[in-house]
Amino acid sequence: MNTPLPEQNSGQDPVTPGRASGGVCPNCGSGRPDRFCSRCGQNDRDYMRGLWTVVYEFVREMFELDSRLFRTLKSLLFKPGHLSSEFSRNHRAAYMSPVRLYLFTSFLFFLVLSVSAGGWVSNLDLSDDDVETDIGADRATADSVRAAAVALTDSALAVVDSALADRGIAVGALVAGVLADSALVDIAQAGRAITLPAAVEADTAAGGEPEGATVESARLEAFKAGLRPEHARKVDDILSRPDGSLAKQVIGALVSSDEGERTGWLGWVARYSRGLVIDLFHDPEDFLQQAIGNLSVAMFFLLPVFAMILAVCYASRRRFFVEHLVFGMHIHTFVFLTLAVALLVPGETDGNWLKLIFILASPVYVLIALRKFYGDGWGWTLVKGFVVWNLYSCVLFPGLLLAFLVRT
Repeated sequence: MNTPLPEQNSGQDPVTPGRASGGVCPNCGSGRPDRFCSRCGQNDRDYMRGLWTVVYEFVREMFELDSRLFRTLKSLLFKPGHLSSEFSRNHRAAYMSPVRLYLFTSFLFFLVLSVSAGGWVSNLDLSDDDVETDIGADRATADSVRAAAVALTDSALAVVDSALADRGIAVGALVAGVLADSALVDIAQAGRAITLPAAVEADTAAGGEPEGATVESARLEAFKAGLRPEHARKVDDILSRPDGSLAKQVIGALVSSDEGERTGWLGWVARYSRGLVIDLFHDPEDFLQQAIGNLSVAMFFLLPVFAMILAVCYASRRRFFVEHLVFGMHIHTFVFLTLAVALLVPGETDGNWLKLIFILASPVYVLIALRKFYGDGWGWTLVKGFVVWNLYSCVLFPGLLLAFLVRT
């Protein structure tokens, strides 16, 4: 006796609200005895109905996702190693995917880090006044510099004023002392390690610049000739700024220490290092943001390395590599969350204590998770945890350094 197949609803029969008609999948036409089609996987929900019913379904699905997220975070934060053990037991439906969880928390952490880095840069004030304050100079020093040149002609005094405005107090003191043909004003008080050629003379009659300025200009051009075109443009931009004397001093130090063209790998390292310094002082915020972007990529590629270290240290447990990898994802996820919270805590006295607590929570959490997931006693857990950390540090810190050094 043949059993008749269920017929598709023609639109005349009443349909249960929110459910597709009959037991036939409207997507592929196959029989569907349950909520989901065994052939194409489409569920039995029908969205061709009233607005409020659709809103209800949307809200329900949203809270279903949130319940998985909350359950996953609860297990991750308060039960170290439990989430990884659930994955190993193939209990996955009640929790978020380890990859999705890692990517979500990684995005959250690096977003917080990026915003915080922008705040750090914006709080920096590299104006001339702040730099002078940092090195212990004040207006009295500037007045003493001008007093040293009181006997000079008006044109020579203008040279001193220009040096004070463009190069800072120390250079102004040097120019004033040489022009006055007397002992140099105490430059050490200004704390500046800037030197000019000894034979600095001024053409007072013509009101010209010191001969040393021509020598320095030629040296600057020679320095820029050894740079990439974009770095040469950045040097010009830094030197043309009305403020930012710290950046100007750094460029001056690079020019003074430049020994010309070098060959071999030492020459490449020198040129690359100069480029990094120029990038940093030209636009500190852009430099940090690109470094943070590199850091997120580096951490993703360091995950398999961490899993390999776990696989070696716990080879006797005979776990699959994917289990070590998932455990590493959960560990990094917890660390990202705690560091993100630490960055968001205000930096007051109590806030600093909270930051310290969140930072110290990570190693304690890792030890507990190692013991729970791999099942060793506390003695072996401490020993293996120490070994894992030291081996991972050998690749972690060079990876972090590389993230800051690589520029695109």
